[in-house]
Amino acid sequence: MKKAIVVVSFGTTHLDALEKNILRIENEIRNQFSEYDVFRAFTSRFIVKRLNERGENIKLESEMIDQLVEEGYEEILVQPLHTIPGYEYEKIKKVTAHKQGVKLSEPLLYGPEDYTVVIEALNVAYKIDDLPEDEAMLFMAHGTDHFANGCYVTLGVKLNMFNERCQVANVEGFPELEDLLSMIDLSGIKRIHLAPFMTVFGDHGKNDMAGQDNDSWKSILGAEGFGIVIHGIGLGEIEGIRNIYIGKLRKLMNQ
Repeated sequence: MKKAIVVVSFGTTHLDALEKNILRIENEIRNQFSEYDVFRAFTSRFIVKRLNERGENIKLESEMIDQLVEEGYEEILVQPLHTIPGYEYEKIKKVTAHKQGVKLSEPLLYGPEDYTVVIEALNVAYKIDDLPEDEAMLFMAHGTDHFANGCYVTLGVKLNMFNERCQVANVEGFPELEDLLSMIDLSGIKRIHLAPFMTVFGDHGKNDMAGQDNDSWKSILGAEGFGIVIHGIGLGEIEGIRNIYIGKLRKLMNQ
């Protein structure tokens, strides 16, 4: 019986970020599930087009799943690397809904228990519970106008309960950085740690968060007098996050 796992992410044009994050998760899945062939697909039409123009051979989620069905794979498990069940996840859901032998796993934040294990993974990576009293931490999420944006709001609330000087803001969608600065008390804070809550440290992390332009988070917060610490790693570089995806696949296999 031919069995496959398709690892589907939004994608990135930054090949260093792909190698450090997406490839790292794929290899972890290969190591854990050696009886499955592992394949890659992206949901971003723009990124797939750009990469294929550069000579890369990247397939959309629909193309990859159709190809595997045609090649005779009888069991196809699809693991999204998306952080929330938003528009990109719905693309995958639509493709997998009525295909025999194809089963769809969950994105990172899906059930109530996911917030707990994600925060545990972030805490191991960033020592959130050990932040000095004059330091705060802000995670940059993507954000969306999809109702699943509530996942980011929930994560922010739970992070703030874990450590009142830790929060999440979005590049797009509530709460943006300006909203957050009006909502939280930064009195007494001298340094702010910035880290992406995204699968890869790509365009948003390198430019919107850590860039030199006046509208980057680094520049905006620096102009307010805060010292800035940049954590330039994607979620795929965090062992605890990779383990969450492994757990989701195991759960899917047992269904």
